[in-house]
Amino acid sequence: MNKKVIIIIVILVIICLALFGIKLSKTPEKGEFLFDFLGKEEFDVDEIELVNYIRYTEGGDNLITYTERDNIESLYNTVKSIKVGKETNRACEDNTTVYSFKMRDGTDFTVEVECSWLVLNNKRYEIVKD
Repeated sequence: MNKKVIIIIVILVIICLALFGIKLSKTPEKGEFLFDFLGKEEFDVDEIELVNYIRYTEGGDNLITYTERDNIESLYNTVKSIKVGKETNRACEDNTTVYSFKMRDGTDFTVEVECSWLVLNNKRYEIVKD
């Protein structure tokens, strides 16, 4: 009887280890690109009139307004390539970048990155790195 109990325990341990190993081997969430996450179509980069790029650090804030096409396209591609991960409650106050796209039709679209987190509607999300 003791042999049967030992064999059952060993089998259960092996099954548990196998299941735990499978769980560990799953690839982490890859994240969704920002526009997909927002359910928003990518807008035409040619419709962007200017981009206000603001950096907030311990030293204060620094605003640069870009109107040149090359700079606008580069900043747009930076934002477009952000992959949104899981929601988090982590925050920081001394390293924030704001991308504010002003469109030709008068609308705007703003993206805020705080340290390594994306801030959308007062919620923070991990940014997935490739």
